[in-house]
Parts: sequence; structure tokens; C-alpha cells
Amino acid sequence: MKLPENQEPVTAFIPGELPPPLVPASRGHFWAGISLLLLAGLGLLAAGAAWGWRWHQDQQWLAAEKAKYEAALSQVASGLLEQYGDRSWAREILREAAGKDAATRACAYSKACYLLPCTVREATDAKREADRRTATRVVLQDAEAAKARGDWQTVRTEALLARKWAVGNVPARRLLAESANALGGPPPGRVPGGCSPIPMSGTVASGWASEIVHEATGIELVYIAPGAFVMGSPVSEAGREDDEVQHQVTISNGFYLGRCEVTQEQWVRIMGANPSEFKGVGDDAPVEQVRWVECQAFCQKAGNGMRLPTEAEWEYACRAGTTGAYAGTGELDTMGWARDKRTTHSVGQKEPNAWGLYDMHGNVWEWCADLYGPYPAGAVTDPEGAAASIYRVYRGGRHFGCDQMCRSARRNQRGPDSLNWRVGLRVVVPAGQP
Repeated sequence: MKLPENQEPVTAFIPGELPPPLVPASRGHFWAGISLLLLAGLGLLAAGAAWGWRWHQDQQWLAAEKAKYEAALSQVASGLLEQYGDRSWAREILREAAGKDAATRACAYSKACYLLPCTVREATDAKREADRRTATRVVLQDAEAAKARGDWQTVRTEALLARKWAVGNVPARRLLAESANALGGPPPGRVPGGCSPIPMSGTVASGWASEIVHEATGIELVYIAPGAFVMGSPVSEAGREDDEVQHQVTISNGFYLGRCEVTQEQWVRIMGANPSEFKGVGDDAPVEQVRWVECQAFCQKAGNGMRLPTEAEWEYACRAGTTGAYAGTGELDTMGWARDKRTTHSVGQKEPNAWGLYDMHGNVWEWCADLYGPYPAGAVTDPEGAAASIYRVYRGGRHFGCDQMCRSARRNQRGPDSLNWRVGLRVVVPAGQP
């Protein structure tokens, strides 16, 4: 039988015999197989080398991270813990770091690294405050010594310096008044009832004293001239909320606004008890944990028309001619206290805005007089808030939380009888017409 073309003849297989051996069609196929095996082996070796290198890198990274955690923990334990040893978070970190469980120790390392920047900043701020208090005390001692020898020019210079370092300092204000009597000074401007001008502060164009002190409370207030501004925030501002619609506002009458937030000492002088959570900061820390209705009682007892600012007055005074998220330098860290979970701070330690007002950003929220509600659609003059609402407005941000809470335009609201240790107040004394 004729086989088809290109077909190999089939070898007959006889039972009982071994089959013929399988012979490769060519030696090239054999070497090709060997090459593939070699390439596969080389690939495995390369993959193993890469894995080993990556493992080595990971071990180095882990060692570096552990060293970082150890350094952070050591710094907290050796230095900062001495100052914040009474804080529960510090004790908790040390307890976890001393544990035998690796996961617990890693957690302690992570907490230390997270909290370390905060504690370093807090330690720096605390040292700055302590240095400022010490310098103020030394300057006042020098002023008293100059007074004893009759050097009133030095008394005035040192008292002005003390007031710069310690806003609202009563001895400095007294020494300024005494030096003004001895040396003479600018004539005092007109003041509201129950108030007296701060020596050397001068007057504004309308004849009012530029700075006054409310005699019953000891609160220093700054004259805020009438004017107009754009209230609210642009849609492009980071952290903007829907209730910050921009609109033109005119403030038709000048008013006096507290240079700082009402302090614990000033609250106690009128109300008799200190409701604050952070009493240990000092008498010059802002009062907090006060209800809106309690603030109304404080103003009524203080007398002389004292009241809370309207929301429009508050933002007008806060901005002081600026249009950005923060007044003054435009940088929150220089203008107010934020991102600090530890405590509130003594008033007047940061930079003031252009009006000379301190702590308009951060430290504690500040109650306003207004009922909370949507802003009006068009331009308004001397707005007083919503016609009806169950909430009252508070502004300014607090000593901990995100930066965006402390923006000039940020609004917040609570019930007038609700209690929150993050909320304090700043007061107005009306100027009236000169």
C-alpha cells in the first residue's frame, strides 16, 4: 500500500517485545529544552535575589522606624514627661512601652511619635509664657524702682513694655496712670459710663478714648470704628461651610470690644464662682464652660450696657480689614491657639490683629448675641441675626481641633442653655454718639 506523502511508516509492535525507543526528531529540540530550564532557573534566582534585597530593605526600614519610636519615647520620658507627668496619656504610653507584647510596644511607639510634635510645641509655648511672665515681673520691679527715685520717664517706658508683654496687667496700668499725671500726656477722650480711659492710649477721630477699662470688671476694651465689610467667605476658601454666604454688611455705630476674652478672674469678680474646666492655667486664662444665658447674666450684673457682640460686630472686629481666612499675619499659629489638646492658655499671648484684639482665633469659642440662621441675600446694616431659632451663635474656634474651625468666617451654634467647656465670651460696651 502506498503511504500518503510526508507520513512516517508505522513500526509494527509485536507482543512480548519492548517498544522501540523514542528518539527526538533532532538534537536542537533537546538543547532548546535545556536552555528553557536554565532560563527558568535564572529567573527564579533573580526573583529570589530581588525578594531578599526587598526583605533586607524592609528590615532596615523597620529598624529605622523602631529607632524613631524609641527616640520619641525616650524624649517624652526623659524631658517632656517631667512637665506633663500628670497627664494620663503620658502615663499610658510609658505603661504600654514597658509591656512585653510587641504589638503593644509598637502601639506605644506610634502614639509617642504622634503626640511628640504636639508636646514639643506645648513645651515651647509653655516656656515662652513662663519667660514672658518672668520678664514682665522684672520690668515692673524696675518701674517701681524708677518711681521710688522719681524717674517718671523710665516708669512710663517700663510700664508700656509690661503692658505689651502682659495684656491687661493692672500694676502696669496703674504705673502708666501715675506717670501720665507726673509727665502729662494726651488728653483723655470721652468714655462710656462706668469706664475710664487707659493712660497714654489717645483718642480716635470721633472723640472717644481709643482704649478703656471697665471699672467693675477690670476688662480692657478697644474702640472699633464704624465701617463696612464683606461678611462670610468665598467658595474657594478651604474649609468653607454652606452657611458662610458672602454679603455686604455696614456697622453704623462705633463700639468698644474686649481686647481679650473674659478671664476667669474677671468672671469671678462679678459672678462669685469659677465654672471653668481649666482652672489651673491661671486667673488670666479665659473663662469657659459658660452657658449663653449665664453670659447674659454676667453682662447685666456688670452694668453700663455691657452685652455680647452681634455676629456681624464680631466678624467685623475679627477681620480688622482683612479678607482671608485669618486676620493679622494671616497665619493661625501666630494669631491664636489651636491644635493643642492639653489646655487653654492665658489671654493676650499671641499677636493681635490690626484693631489690637487678641485671641480672636482659637483658645475658646465666644458667644454672640444672635439667633442662628441663614445670612440675608443682600446688603444689610447692623444685622442682629435670625428672627427665630432655637440656637445661639458662637465664633472664633477653640484651643484644639482643625485649623479651619478657627477661620474668621466660621460659624457655630448651640442652645442658649447648653453647657460646653470649649465656649467662653468677649463683651461689648456701647460707645453711643459723641
